[in-house]
Amino acid sequence: MRIARLLLLLALVPLAHAAEPTAVLRLERAVERPFGVMLGDLVHTDVLIELNHPWRLDVASLGGPGARDYWVDLVAQSVREETLPESHRYIISQTYQMFHFSRESKAVAVPPVNVRLIGGGEPMLVTLPTLEVTSSPLIETAGLRRVEQGYYMRPDSRPPLRDPEPHRQRAALYTLLAVLPALLLAWQAGWFSRQLRPFARAWRAVRRQPRDGAQLTVLRAALLHLHRALDETAGRPVFLSDLPGFLEGFPAYADLRSRLEAFYADSRLVFFGTQDEASSSVAERLDAARDLLARLARVEARA
Repeated sequence: MRIARLLLLLALVPLAHAAEPTAVLRLERAVERPFGVMLGDLVHTDVLIELNHPWRLDVASLGGPGARDYWVDLVAQSVREETLPESHRYIISQTYQMFHFSRESKAVAVPPVNVRLIGGGEPMLVTLPTLEVTSSPLIETAGLRRVEQGYYMRPDSRPPLRDPEPHRQRAALYTLLAVLPALLLAWQAGWFSRQLRPFARAWRAVRRQPRDGAQLTVLRAALLHLHRALDETAGRPVFLSDLPGFLEGFPAYADLRSRLEAFYADSRLVFFGTQDEASSSVAERLDAARDLLARLARVEARA
């Protein structure tokens, strides 16, 4: 009786295993170009693995990029998952770089990888399809082949020479477009005139004044330059009482009326006042005279 039971159990074990659904429905590898691989070439390949529910791929078991053997490296890897009604599909995209040097055409195989499946009970290992490619030598080893033009192995072709003339013309055009506005501004400022305009000439002279000399002497020289520029612009001597008429004849300077009036007041104290009046606030008056002269020169250039 015991023997009959034992025989019955042994008969039912294959049936029980047959009743269990298989975990892997599809396991395929596609290679973009499995032949003619030379030293340093990249090989792109995709592995498709489709698993029955509820099995899933443990992506961490794939490992990351790195050396797979002394002659091949995994340089890039990505995994795309698709959930189907009755299965999980994974597409593993890999890029290998080959460092295998071969003296003849030879089939080489990348060491296989075992991945782990989880979610359907005890984890199980599945071996991915082996990547096999055919390597090619860099040169022929049977001897150099000759053709009518010379050796079979030839140097790299020279790069085509481009005509630099269009680039020169464009550079000249861009330079002209950049220089013309500068020349126009210089002409308006009177740089190309044989004699600078009065305020521009006075401003140039004041800018060249020594900074380490006696302040009162420098102030008097700056005021004299300003007086002469006003007289030359008007064509006659301009005093404080003549300032309204000067501004009517040259309305471009009308906005500087208050500064011009202050200038005449400072000039009267410096040249006709007492020693104490002339020596007081020399630095402030000098800065005011220089600032007024710079403003007059700018208005003169725009007028």
